[in-house]
Amino acid sequence: MMSKLRMVCATKSYLWQKKNMADTPSSTSSFLKSVDAKHGRFYLPPNDIYIGRSLELYGEWCESEVDLFGQILKPGATVIEVGANIGSHTVALSRMVGESGRVFAVEMQPFIAQLLSANVIVNGACNVQVSMSGVSDVNGQLQIPKINYETNYNFGGISVGFLESNPKKTDQQTVPISTLDNLFDVGRLDLLKMDVEHLELQALNGAAGLVERFHPVIYLENDDPDETDTILDQLKRMGYKAFWHVSPLFNPDNHAGNPENVFGMTTCINMLCTPVESNVVGMAEAVCASDHPKFKG
Repeated sequence: MMSKLRMVCATKSYLWQKKNMADTPSSTSSFLKSVDAKHGRFYLPPNDIYIGRSLELYGEWCESEVDLFGQILKPGATVIEVGANIGSHTVALSRMVGESGRVFAVEMQPFIAQLLSANVIVNGACNVQVSMSGVSDVNGQLQIPKINYETNYNFGGISVGFLESNPKKTDQQTVPISTLDNLFDVGRLDLLKMDVEHLELQALNGAAGLVERFHPVIYLENDDPDETDTILDQLKRMGYKAFWHVSPLFNPDNHAGNPENVFGMTTCINMLCTPVESNVVGMAEAVCASDHPKFKG
């Protein structure tokens, strides 16, 4: 039944795209844009200065990360992606794992989670389940102010700390906060991808059960040297070692063939984390904060 449902969903999405995409303008309104990119069509805030801008100019976002995931994942795999944003990687992950696989995409910002859901649907990614939630080492709720998505900002970089530090307003939104152990009951887990803006340690602690049970590859953002030793200590306790993976925002061989580099030397700094017995080649091991890529220019 599930495979039939996926087939129907994918077919309907294809027919919708065939009927509507050719005549749909690249900008649906001053508040929302749609972009045809390497991995599909994406609706996005028009003033997002990193993910949205990259999709518009280059048709991709941190494509070296996608290339890495393609070496890890096989059809039938299960992925949990925390901090999925609008789904620029979610759709690619969906295709990598195929109809027999699953992708669980988590996004904390309510409006961005709605865009994520729309992008999942329009690309026929029926093996994706979207959850609007924050992730930590406790379960609860968080009151956050509504965000003005018409301003120029890095909406993929909004953190819980940023939201909590903003003045309290009357137009608050309630966002659920959960541990990953509480949020998902899965039969397998091959990749745990986390971009949680300085809550990596808490998210890891809240996923301890899943990690102990399935020993997935973990891919997490770590752009702060000050947090590195604490994260590495936790990974070591979990039986993991970590390797640096630096993804330039500008890819000279980008999908759009655009030679203009608007991001300069800006990169996303991440760690690929594997069980200690795994064999990883061609990547520098993350041993301590002093070898953080930020210190290497």
